[in-house]
Amino acid sequence: MSNGFTYHLKELAFFSWFFGAPSVGINGWFSNNGTFLTDAGHICP
Repeated sequence: MSNGFTYHLKELAFFSWFFGAPSVGINGWFSNNGTFLTDAGHICP
């Protein structure tokens, strides 16, 4: 960056990652950078 700082944005999981497929995110993503490709799995009772 022009101000000399390097920024590292965090990966943010969308609602669908916690509560299951299908994803409500754009391109079917489960996170903002597309790192999470599937949901988190079964919900614990």
